[in-house]
Amino acid sequence: TAVISNLTSGIVNYRFDEQQPRKPFEASTAVAFAADFFAGELQRHVRSALPPPDTERRAGVAPLVGSTFRRRAVDTQDDVLVLLHTSARLDNEVARECTAALRALESVAMELSSLPGILIASLDLAHNDVDHDYLYAGIEPPVLVALGRGDGKAKPAVSTDDLDLEDP
Repeated sequence: TAVISNLTSGIVNYRFDEQQPRKPFEASTAVAFAADFFAGELQRHVRSALPPPDTERRAGVAPLVGSTFRRRAVDTQDDVLVLLHTSARLDNEVARECTAALRALESVAMELSSLPGILIASLDLAHNDVDHDYLYAGIEPPVLVALGRGDGKAKPAVSTDDLDLEDP
């Protein structure tokens, strides 16, 4: 598998084997792949778990996956608050922080559940990529992202500090 990462607009991956099925990786096919990239003809590759139904909620929190993130969080008129977390056992501290952040997000979702036009969601980075030009791989979970209406979708507010949550 060959991947081109466009670093000028965040990290956006394009997979060779999806664009050139059953063709061996050799100079001519690699050049054709690169030419397709520069011509803007390649489809983004987004790692994604299987999507749950759009109506699914876990304690008021909508689970997003890589293939639904853009449609449900970016290409919507709703204000969106997304927790990027991981279920992977990277280390115990990260696991505790992600668990505490998910519980806190569930409380926020319950408080805001009666307000229209707000989506409270989570995305597990252990199994999904974030399909957004501004958000990219390498962010360390847990991270809270607010995608507001209008310009807020293009440059979302991202928590850069520790969320400072305690596991109840």
